[in-house]
Amino acid sequence: MFDIARAGTHGQTEFVSPVARGMAEDQLESYYERYAAFDYTLWSFDVHNVHVYRDLDLVDVERRNATPIYQEWMKPLGIYYGCTATLAHGGTSLGSLTLFRAREAGDFSDEELEALRQLARHLSLRLYGILAQSTAQQACENPLEALISELEVLPREAEVLKMMLAGKTNREMAEELYISESTVKKHVNALYHKLGVKNRLGLMALVREQS
Repeated sequence: MFDIARAGTHGQTEFVSPVARGMAEDQLESYYERYAAFDYTLWSFDVHNVHVYRDLDLVDVERRNATPIYQEWMKPLGIYYGCTATLAHGGTSLGSLTLFRAREAGDFSDEELEALRQLARHLSLRLYGILAQSTAQQACENPLEALISELEVLPREAEVLKMMLAGKTNREMAEELYISESTVKKHVNALYHKLGVKNRLGLMALVREQS
């Protein structure tokens, strides 16, 4: 599981644009929308240097097994062990990379942690360059992307925003994104709040002004 870090409205670190291998999109979304708040390792993500650790080095296993994130998210996915590398460069948090294993596979070894640490250093340097270049290009070439970045619009919200601007209805967006209409409405309302508008007309007017 991989995500990108950015500064939130109140200076806190937020993790966005998540992707995962071997995990359905709704399972990935449920972590960020619900279970991240219960993550017993969450405090360790808000760092500004490369840091690698095993989850069970930070928390007692019996206490971990009683948490909502383990009982309701990890256990149904067959996850027992976790190992995370926080990515950073030049005092800037860049993201995180987390690996999972089933119980029968055993926990991550010290040698594997060291290999991940070396990989994380290279990933951090590369990601820093990519993000810096991407931010500069978006601001210059695409006012809409600049607005999305400035107002901290989440990736799924950005998809919904672009579909709304293309005239898609809530039902059409739900079908294309394979989510429920109620989830679409939640993203739409979040967009209205972030953009400071009350409806689609206000949204259209705001985007025209930015263009």
